[in-house]
Amino acid sequence: MLRSPVGASDSSYLAPEGADTNDGSKQAPFAALQRGDTVLPRGGTYLISEAQIARKQRIRAYCTQLDKSGARENPIRYWAYPNEKPIFDFSNVKLPSRRVIAFSGQGRLAALEGAGSHGRAGHDHTTHAIRVL
Repeated sequence: MLRSPVGASDSSYLAPEGADTNDGSKQAPFAALQRGDTVLPRGGTYLISEAQIARKQRIRAYCTQLDKSGARENPIRYWAYPNEKPIFDFSNVKLPSRRVIAFSGQGRLAALEGAGSHGRAGHDHTTHAIRVL
């Protein structure tokens, strides 16, 4: 089992009010989940829009592409901040001609603590720490 990365020097933080121009610190968090090797989403609701879709391919629209690979001694980690519940709300992504994939993980040696789901907008996927709407 991996140790919690909270407080680790390589940790980046994420918050609903964050900005990708920030430095990713706890005081100035990022907005996008794909930033960094160890990412700690803070509690709150992350409203995902169609403009944030990472990739469209054939009939699929991939909202969040988690494709970084880690190493056995240094895995890529996306862990909800302890005792907080990040909620990723994809209900604004309405693409009737495409299958919407909330999270697509293609990286090796990567861990999404609390969720490892592929969700479509409008479907509720509740897991231990991260909730996808």
